[in-house]
Parts: sequence; C-alpha cells; structure tokens
Amino acid sequence: MDYIVSRSVSPDIARQYCRQVNYQIGDRRYFAIGLLNNSGGYDLRNSYSKLASSPKDITTINVGAPSVSVFEGMFDFLTYKTLMTKMAEQPENYVILNSISLFDRARPFLESHYHIDVYFDRDAAGVRCTSMAKDISEKYNDASGMYTGCKDFNEWFAGGAAGRNK
Repeated sequence: MDYIVSRSVSPDIARQYCRQVNYQIGDRRYFAIGLLNNSGGYDLRNSYSKLASSPKDITTINVGAPSVSVFEGMFDFLTYKTLMTKMAEQPENYVILNSISLFDRARPFLESHYHIDVYFDRDAAGVRCTSMAKDISEKYNDASGMYTGCKDFNEWFAGGAAGRNK
C-alpha cells in the first residue's frame, strides 16, 4: 500500500483493479501489486522492480460502453481512475497495453468503439504509437496533451495535479 500511495494512486482504486501477488525468484520471495491480463498473467510493480508473469498480454475492462481509453501501463490507468473519482465519470471501457509493443493486439477491441482516447507516455515510443494510431483512424484522440512536459500521466498527477484536484 505504501508504494501505491507513493505513486498518488487511491488505495481503494488499486484494490478494485489489482491484487497483491507473491512470487519467488530463486530462493527469494517477493510481493508486488499485480494487474491481471487477458491471458491470466500479471503485470507486477513494486518500488524495486517492474516485471510481468507469463503469458504477457493486454488487460481489457469492458463495461459495454461506446468509448474506450487506452493506457500504456497500469499506473497510468490507476492514476486516471483516481482522478476520475473526483469528477463526474461517464461509463467507458479500458485497455491497458502493459507494453507499447502490444498495441496491435489491442486494435480489434479498440477500433470496435466509437471514440478512443489515447494516454500513452510522452517518450519517443509513445508519441510514435499515438501518431500511428491517429493515422489509422480518426476515432483515435491523443489525450496526452494534459501532461505535456511530463513522462506520463502518473508523473504529471503525482507531480502536482493530485494536490490541485483534492
């Protein structure tokens, strides 16, 4: 929980979408926050490591909404949900890629929606993938403008937006 709070994410939101995963590497035991993916694997984060269990896949949260928001990683999604609890949230579906390299795997689900908001990192890979998505379809909307100047949504929120939105 300390790690979740240090990332400015609501513990209640984290509990809703994630679980503590205990794992072992060699003789050492560890634990991390885990986000279940569509294939039964987990993306794992703690203050020391960023790992994934097999199989690696995207995470889809489908509530039957006509719009979808797509995130590169779990903490950007959890940050978004933390922010949205303070606002009037409209129903929407979500995709967490768990790696920008899995974007093509998510496309069939994404493109079945009327509107797609893209919240990718503001690094070279994220900007390139956002640009590619916008070239594919006008449905894709680059929503990363709100955190221009920061690496990603979580860095922007943890770096000051959380305090402004309390």
